[in-house]
Amino acid sequence: MKYFENIIKDNVKIVIILEFIINLYNFPLICEIILIPVISFLYLFKMSFELKTKYQNENYKSIIKLLNIITAVIGIYILFYSTIKFLSDIKNIVFLDLFKDLILPSILSIMFVPYVYLFVLYATYEKVFIILKYKKTIDDKYRFLLYFRIILFCKFNIIKVNNFINYSKIMYNYIKSKDDINLLFKNYKTNVITYDVDK
Repeated sequence: MKYFENIIKDNVKIVIILEFIINLYNFPLICEIILIPVISFLYLFKMSFELKTKYQNENYKSIIKLLNIITAVIGIYILFYSTIKFLSDIKNIVFLDLFKDLILPSILSIMFVPYVYLFVLYATYEKVFIILKYKKTIDDKYRFLLYFRIILFCKFNIIKVNNFINYSKIMYNYIKSKDDINLLFKNYKTNVITYDVDK
């Protein structure tokens, strides 16, 4: 769930406007050819020092700080350059078109989230039902009813679906009646309270 919340948050941040302005104006080709490899090299070089614990001493930390300063200066210069170009060209800008170009990627990303969520939900249900399909202690007369009750109980909650097998203790019980099915959901609710799941 956090993953989907983060997608939405990432698409409504103010920083998107800054990124849009930066991407709106490019440097001359020769500058782009030089700048992209330099920034990539600095970033990879910095990450290599941060990830390797053997470099975690004061000497290497000072190098990391220096690299952070260099990349920050480059970033500020790019933002300054793009802002100046934007302000100098402001009379020629059609703001309605610019606004559409700005919000369209965010809108499409946010609209895509429900499709991804439903796909993950379907895959999670499918995983649970495949596991239960091979459980021989479920009476075939009650198998469809069990699946239906699981869907009604978990609905669109991926966390509930993921936790159902463990917290209902279905793998340790025989399902030969409606009472057996009801017991599963009682087990789940009890374990949710005990382990503070779904909260």
